[in-house]
Amino acid sequence: VIRTAADISMRASERIVEAIEQSKTVTELKSRRPVQATVTALRKNGHLITTASDRISHMVQSLKSFARLDQAEFQQFHLNDSVRDSMAVFEPSRPSRIAFMQELGEMPPIYGYPAELNQVVLNLIRNAAEAITGEGTVTVRTFTENGRQILQVADTGRGIPDEQLERLFNPGFTVA
Repeated sequence: VIRTAADISMRASERIVEAIEQSKTVTELKSRRPVQATVTALRKNGHLITTASDRISHMVQSLKSFARLDQAEFQQFHLNDSVRDSMAVFEPSRPSRIAFMQELGEMPPIYGYPAELNQVVLNLIRNAAEAITGEGTVTVRTFTENGRQILQVADTGRGIPDEQLERLFNPGFTVA
């Protein structure tokens, strides 16, 4: 609906421009400026609506892919898709002071539970972002090594103290 409305606004503004260009009387020429300003506003608004609806569409698609509600079974999927979906889901809450980098290698499909892996990747990204107090970078890498697929999440944050490392995989663990 949003895309259709934006498209109609854009086409209507083009028709108004055509009508203005065809007007020839002095009175009509004097009235062009306010109409042209209105057309400019319509065009700008149409572009904003289109851009916003594209972002919404991308987010909804990423959420559907991330949740994989209809695919909760053990199945074949791509690790890089999990990374991209998790990053897209995290994007709206991403602190602007933190840059996110993706270095995704060529990866063959794997078997597993994609919804669960998506949640793990999202938690890793979120924890990495929370570990950075000022400006910083979170880098997510995927690559293969000795026939294994590797996922690395690195940040420029404060790190985990050695005495807390053994609790790293406990549910609800955070660095205090």
